[in-house]
Amino acid sequence: MIDILHCTDDFVVVNKPRGMLSEGECPAAIAEALRERGEPHPDEIYTVHRLDRVVAGLMVLARTSRAASDLSQQIRNGEFQKEYMNETELRKLPLNDEFAQCMRKLRIYPSEITERRKEEIQRCNHLFILLRKGE
Repeated sequence: MIDILHCTDDFVVVNKPRGMLSEGECPAAIAEALRERGEPHPDEIYTVHRLDRVVAGLMVLARTSRAASDLSQQIRNGEFQKEYMNETELRKLPLNDEFAQCMRKLRIYPSEITERRKEEIQRCNHLFILLRKGE
């Protein structure tokens, strides 16, 4: 089940739960919810932006091809404002080979680990935690 927060003839705003794919699963869940509400054309849903599977948050999806085109154009022109807030539990991890490999993939090398790079390292820690959990 997905929460529909706002719905018009042109677009729908939903709260995508964590663990749901933005493409495929999310539009299918929206179509089901729209059918339950008795909305016209419930199967016409167009994904114009994505959220990662592990991220919960608001998504705007188009309900017509024209609206999809308009929203996509706004995104390309920088007129569609997105705001991200990441909530994560960071743990101190030992600097081992697996973690070092993760850092190399993100182009963060041990010689570059300074206070200035703390944010990138925290992102790598988060990625490492997700990888360890199998997400």
